[in-house]
Amino acid sequence: MEEVLVENTNNVKQQAQQQAEVAFVGFIKFSKYVAYTSILLLLVVASCNFGVDGTGGGYDPSQELKDSYRSNMGLDK
Repeated sequence: MEEVLVENTNNVKQQAQQQAEVAFVGFIKFSKYVAYTSILLLLVVASCNFGVDGTGGGYDPSQELKDSYRSNMGLDK
């Protein structure tokens, strides 16, 4: 009886070890996929200058924009 119990315990340990190794390999593959995809996405966004619109984020004092803003916001006099 004790011999069967030891054999079953060893068998369970071997199966658990194999399952852990398979899970670890899958986790490493997933981690690499996420890392490479993130780097690729960052490079694509950087190549587009992170969506810069050309104004440099500065204020554009043109009167046309001021008038359209005021009319859109209902601030007409």
